[in-house]
Amino acid sequence: MRIVKGNLGLRPSKLQKIQELSSAQERNRLTRSRALLKRAANGELENMVFSDEKIFTVEQVLNRQNDRLWLKGRSSVSSSLFNVTRKQGPLSIMVWAGITESGRTPLVFLEKGSKMNAELYRSLVLETHLKPWAEKHFGNARWIFQQDSAPCHTTLSTQKWLRNNVPDFISPTQWPASSPDLNPMDFST
Repeated sequence: MRIVKGNLGLRPSKLQKIQELSSAQERNRLTRSRALLKRAANGELENMVFSDEKIFTVEQVLNRQNDRLWLKGRSSVSSSLFNVTRKQGPLSIMVWAGITESGRTPLVFLEKGSKMNAELYRSLVLETHLKPWAEKHFGNARWIFQQDSAPCHTTLSTQKWLRNNVPDFISPTQWPASSPDLNPMDFST
């Protein structure tokens, strides 16, 4: 390390994970992103509800780079403290949420063992939680709903429900594919 750092003047840099995109995806993303920027320039972001789902697991995730125990001597503590156990199928729960510039939706928790499908998404998330919350939150103001391209979001029945029940929404053909970095839910909540 002394030679690498001192003599050669090299410094370590951490690698970053990024979404791999084909050239077609890059072009598609650029076109769709420009269309979304036009909406933003018109002030439409203020009443846009960004949404996402996430699975939370109870199991601790080991980060070998940062997880450390600070000890005066290893022999002074039980060796079990150095182990992070894992098992097949740890306890987990899926949660849906939405945010806007002026508020947030209620959190929607799926029952243990449930998987999000189009019917559950429409009945539990859209009908039971999103629509009543948005009507109360926005009143008569126009609002826009954003969702990613998860299969339960893109079914014809979900798209039809949105056309009939939401003032405006970002359709699967408008939201850039493979774009987790465009949704503030992925960074700020």
